Amino acid sequence: MEGKRKAYRRGDTVNVRQVEKLAGLGLSMKNIAEVMDVSVRTLERHAAIDAAIQRGRACVNRSVVQALYDKAIGGSVPALIFWLCNRCPDQWRNTQHIPPAEFEIPPIAFIPARSTRVPEFTAKNDGEAGDTQGVPATEGAV
Repeated sequence: MEGKRKAYRRGDTVNVRQVEKLAGLGLSMKNIAEVMDVSVRTLERHAAIDAAIQRGRACVNRSVVQALYDKAIGGSVPALIFWLCNRCPDQWRNTQHIPPAEFEIPPIAFIPARSTRVPEFTAKNDGEAGDTQGVPATEGAV
């Protein structure tokens, strides 16, 4: 819906059960406000509405946790890894922590080049057909 939301006035009712169901479906505050035709601020300002949103989100979270648990217990390796990495992060990680003292980078030896002279580049054959540009000048070049 486009346009301005209607003002919520004392005595107006917002269907708290509908708000809870919408939150349980995973809708954001903005989406719930659009469906209910109120502003997000209205949803945030009322304790009963906020409680309904929290109940709806908790319900869907329980369902997702149960589904993940069932997959993990059923032997799904990705579900097992996800469960353990999130529920037991001290024992299970996707990355390995290596303290800095366990590896050392050897010092890099600097070996100077034999010559520091940069060759000059000249045009060969001065623009004739088959001309090769960017050829290093030789010692006897003009």
